[in-house]
Amino acid sequence: MDNALASIRHLKGVHEACTYHQQTIVQSTFPATQENVLLPVLQQIEHIFLAAEAVGKSYDELYLVLGDGMFVAYWLQSSHIVLLLTDQRINLPLIHMGVKSAANKLLSSREPETATPPAPEPAPAIPVPPPPPPTSPIPTAPDPNLQPRLDALQKLLIHHLGPAARWVFSDALSHWQQRYSPTNQQLPQLLALLLPEFETEAERQAFQQQAQTLIQ
Repeated sequence: MDNALASIRHLKGVHEACTYHQQTIVQSTFPATQENVLLPVLQQIEHIFLAAEAVGKSYDELYLVLGDGMFVAYWLQSSHIVLLLTDQRINLPLIHMGVKSAANKLLSSREPETATPPAPEPAPAIPVPPPPPPTSPIPTAPDPNLQPRLDALQKLLIHHLGPAARWVFSDALSHWQQRYSPTNQQLPQLLALLLPEFETEAERQAFQQQAQTLIQ
């Protein structure tokens, strides 16, 4: 089983998961005996997503209630489906973030290989004068305390949200590094990006209080 699919399955309230592409179940944690029943369901879900696109809608999530549980389907790149069997009471924003963060790995794993066309002949090189030497910025020594605090913050998030919080933290860290200078002084901004992932205010406050002691 792919590590990305396993991480999604470990999210709280998720029981089984699979990926679907071109009329085929590519990866699955569902029992093999259920695949004959599961495939027609995935084909119908694909038809719903395609029909929505045909009328100019951009739906990329679908929920089907099944007794005490439900199917949650995600439409990726207008060609792939990630289908989860979950409880009805789940943290949908967290699951959405987990699927979004793992999407590239889910789509790239076990894809059929395509032949690479031969590269065209290179054009004759045109001499280009060397650029002027750049001005050297004043080097800034990285804070040795930053990485240990990031590691501690990630471990705390995993403690609260489970193993799939690694994907959530990685996504938030990437946004933080793009928007802010990665320094200890900007760690409260990273914490602010993580807080919306919690379903209840009590869980959010508990995490925030513990996290603030780590980044101070």
